[in-house]
Amino acid sequence: MDPAGAMTIDVYGYPQDEDELDSPLRLTEITIVADAAVLRKLAAFLSRTADLMDQHGATFGHEHFADFCGGLSEGATDVIVNK
Repeated sequence: MDPAGAMTIDVYGYPQDEDELDSPLRLTEITIVADAAVLRKLAAFLSRTADLMDQHGATFGHEHFADFCGGLSEGATDVIVNK
């Protein structure tokens, strides 16, 4: 949270089928299209990742939703959390 108490989040991503970018683009908004089961799994992933951030502090690296799920369907978008 910032000093005024407002939450902040930075979101980055790559366009589909774009392999030439050196780094991801900063996004101003995201839309998640998924069914309830996937959203619950994503919520569990984010909760677990928050626990890992608390546990590891400054040494936390990053976590992949795909690893948490044991893999994603071909062409599915991975969610990566980085501190």
